[in-house]
Amino acid sequence: MRGHREWLSVLEVNGAKKASADGRFLARRFANYPNIIWMSGNDFQSWENQADNAVVSAVAKGIQNRDINHIQTIELKPDEYRRAKFKQ
Repeated sequence: MRGHREWLSVLEVNGAKKASADGRFLARRFANYPNIIWMSGNDFQSWENQADNAVVSAVAKGIQNRDINHIQTIELKPDEYRRAKFKQ
């Protein structure tokens, strides 16, 4: 099963500079689509690890740098949120 570690390891090997370039590429690639929402997180649960967070943030910042028309959001710890919400 492919998981977040697979794509995260590619970002880590390439570094934050290339991760930011990837984000800018994606933003340019989809700039003319009106129905884009950039969403990070969900399966990215190691955001508290500084190295992991740095490269994922670099992608998001690269998108932000080139795309001023679409919203960008993040979902962290969705499982904990769901458990807390449904305990009520």
